[in-house]
Amino acid sequence: KGTIFNCHVLAHEAGRISYRILKDDAIRYSIFWCHSGYIHGSIAAFIEEKGDKHLLRDLDTVCNISKSSFGKLGCYHASGHGLVAYYDNDLPKALEACSRYDTRFKKSNCYVGAFMENIGTYFGDSLSGHETKWLNTSNPYFPCDSISQDPLIQGDCYAIQPWWVHYLVGKGTKSMEKVVNFCI
Repeated sequence: KGTIFNCHVLAHEAGRISYRILKDDAIRYSIFWCHSGYIHGSIAAFIEEKGDKHLLRDLDTVCNISKSSFGKLGCYHASGHGLVAYYDNDLPKALEACSRYDTRFKKSNCYVGAFMENIGTYFGDSLSGHETKWLNTSNPYFPCDSISQDPLIQGDCYAIQPWWVHYLVGKGTKSMEKVVNFCI
């Protein structure tokens, strides 16, 4: 936990600083350095600055700045990370905000980002710096078994959950077999 160099966390800060200086231009270039840490940080700073009064409209505006479909995907995905951080790791509140997007593409990418942020929090790879109560080391199905049963939310939760399960079952030659057994 936290012992291997991870440029992703440093890129969060680079993205935050860039947004404070360049505003929307920090997002316009869709920079995905260090496993998208830069875009996660710049979108989180955008959300912190704008607040949640017109959040989805504001996020739609900034995400549509990107010229590529991958850039748009990354932006909506980063919004899930940023929403979890903005709401102090209140995962259900972040998911509810994601659900207000107007398309499946936007919602799903936001949900996946929110679930990734939730798990990343445990490993010190979080935008908020707060702990989450939405992980459980003895229940590999949590939080998927305790949140909205909306099929899109469930699908996106269980798409990310093997990452957490892999941590819980440990590394080694048999660990992926254990993850697969969890999924069956």
